[in-house]
Amino acid sequence: MKVTDKYVFFFTSNDIFSNWWRSAFTYRGFMFHTNEQYIMYRKAILFGDNLVASLILNVRGGNPKESKALGRGVSGFNQGMWLEKRESIMKQGLWLKAKYCNRFRQELLMHYREGRKFVEASPYDKIWGV
Repeated sequence: MKVTDKYVFFFTSNDIFSNWWRSAFTYRGFMFHTNEQYIMYRKAILFGDNLVASLILNVRGGNPKESKALGRGVSGFNQGMWLEKRESIMKQGLWLKAKYCNRFRQELLMHYREGRKFVEASPYDKIWGV
């Protein structure tokens, strides 16, 4: 992770602001180990693919790479609906992460109060990365 006066750049699973960083939280009684696992689960639920949702819930240790791969195979996927819903799903996952992980919450608030913007510095992620 690289921090400047204006930005917090994050990319790898070692960076606390990454969706792949391990930080357990619960949602409706289900345990998630990463925000990536949560997002992919919510994607499956959104499109009514309960089988893939169940597989994502049961990914060993919430492995984000495996969760993402399963999420890419969600049946009934609708790009327009996903574009409409994905940001609010991701934000809710981040809120849950902040609720359950004191370290994440404190670092998030510190950088926010200092006026920094958060930037996913992934050269590969065409949706969230720069």
